[in-house]
Amino acid sequence: MASPKAPKKRGHDGTEEVQPPPAKRGRGRPRKDPNAPPKHPKDPNAPKRGRGRPRKDPNAAPIAKPKVPGRGPGRPKKDSTAPTAAPSKSKSLPKVSTTTTSKSKVSSTRSTSAPNTTLAQFVGTYDITCEEVEDNWPDAADDMTLSIHPLPRTKSALIACFNLGILEGTMLIAADKKTLERVHKQVAATDSVKSDKSAVAVPKGGTLYFVWRGQNIGDDDQVHTGNGGQQSGTLKFNAEDMSFKGVGSFPALGAECSFIGTKISNEASDEPEPWSNYSEEAYEEANEQRWG
Repeated sequence: MASPKAPKKRGHDGTEEVQPPPAKRGRGRPRKDPNAPPKHPKDPNAPKRGRGRPRKDPNAAPIAKPKVPGRGPGRPKKDSTAPTAAPSKSKSLPKVSTTTTSKSKVSSTRSTSAPNTTLAQFVGTYDITCEEVEDNWPDAADDMTLSIHPLPRTKSALIACFNLGILEGTMLIAADKKTLERVHKQVAATDSVKSDKSAVAVPKGGTLYFVWRGQNIGDDDQVHTGNGGQQSGTLKFNAEDMSFKGVGSFPALGAECSFIGTKISNEASDEPEPWSNYSEEAYEEANEQRWG
């Protein structure tokens, strides 16, 4: 490659002067000038400076930093003098008024009705009072009771042993007349019922229906089989204390004899006699054994 020509320049007299070409700058560190005077030698006792930041002097007094207001950790405190911002609209659903709920609770508390339950609540022993017996047979009115038991093999009916002073016997009890009629037929035929484990829901403090068989208490022991269908009645229970008001048809006491039961135990006491023990056949057999 040809070297560049030196530029020409005219002098004051008009003649052209040839200028020397500019010196080229090489790469890297420039060479030392051999004609330059030597530098002063380094002091071997002078402290050497290491790499990085110089060490702190432990004897030097600490420099107090000027306090500059800055943001500390956490959320900054609210300025008490600042105006209160308008509350933002909540995105949550509005609260439902509890006025209606409270009223419904009050009304349900005052209501005499109670949730449905099973016949097991009526099992227990009841003390009986009956004005008809007390007025006419006061000596026989001391030990009147009703003892209600579960009826074996079913949850839809109950069986009870009763004493009304001048009468004693067995009751079949159910929550409705249709069930009572079905159970009555089965017990009258076989002294038992078909297996039925389904519980019947009844309102607490509701009305139960009954039929009964029994005999007179005394010397004659006359049997009352109830084959004419007149030996029946109702037991209307109170939900608060499980007492009841009973009305039934009993010989010598009237077709609508009233009596009151007060629960004294949740456990039944006296066992009821089998339904067949109060039949005509059983009565005749008992008389033959007694009189020979």
